[in-house]
Amino acid sequence: MNLAYSRDVRSMGDGLRCHRFTYPMERWTRHGLPVTGPAQTFIHLAVRLDLVDLVCFGDRLVARGAISPEELVQATLAWQGHGRRASIAAARLVRERSESVPETQSRLLMVLAGISEPTCNHPYLVGGIERYRLDLAWPEFKVALEYDGRWHDKPEQRAKDEIRRKEMRDAGWIIIVIRAEHLYDDPAGVVRDVSDALRSRGCVVSTSLNYQR
Repeated sequence: MNLAYSRDVRSMGDGLRCHRFTYPMERWTRHGLPVTGPAQTFIHLAVRLDLVDLVCFGDRLVARGAISPEELVQATLAWQGHGRRASIAAARLVRERSESVPETQSRLLMVLAGISEPTCNHPYLVGGIERYRLDLAWPEFKVALEYDGRWHDKPEQRAKDEIRRKEMRDAGWIIIVIRAEHLYDDPAGVVRDVSDALRSRGCVVSTSLNYQR
């Protein structure tokens, strides 16, 4: 655990690391304790997390309503201390509507491979009413990438997924479904499948895999 102070403090227990900051810090209160706010915490983590993990953290902050992507970018641009460059790069990749860490990781896999950025949780409308949402989509090409976590293994959920995806495929969509083993063990294969699908729809794709997990 890391603790930050504005004065000299020695660690009093195993697993604790104390840091002294000489500059004024954004202060919030949570459960009665003073803590750094979302933007300050994001900036501090920029020197400890890689780009992908930092963007995942930023997406979670946004999903919880703690801060907006625009506010996060402005905070990092205003920052003049250590971690400025890394925090700005990550903040510019933070998005709304991402609902899980694997969704963020899948999106970044596409972006860092050179594929145009997909829309997060794109609404699929029928008669002007949202019927489904696609994890990641390129709606202009009717291509979607969906991540199935373990809860999709439940028989009732699997049946719902099959019905939903058949309906969308019948409507002309290409639906690529991946699981943890694809995202983490074969990211190049995921990039290849998405690239092939987009090219089949007339999209110009030039990829170079720069995603390391």
